[in-house]
Amino acid sequence: MLNLLLSATRIGPPILGIILPAIILLISFAVTFLLIRYFSRQGEK
Repeated sequence: MLNLLLSATRIGPPILGIILPAIILLISFAVTFLLIRYFSRQGEK
């Protein structure tokens, strides 16, 4: 297992290490915000 981790090579340019996590984080915040709005409106009814 350790040998597999040590022999791993990079896939794609290093900038993807910043862009992809940022996109995933933004999507998760948006989904969380929409779920909070949805359930807070359900409680008012």
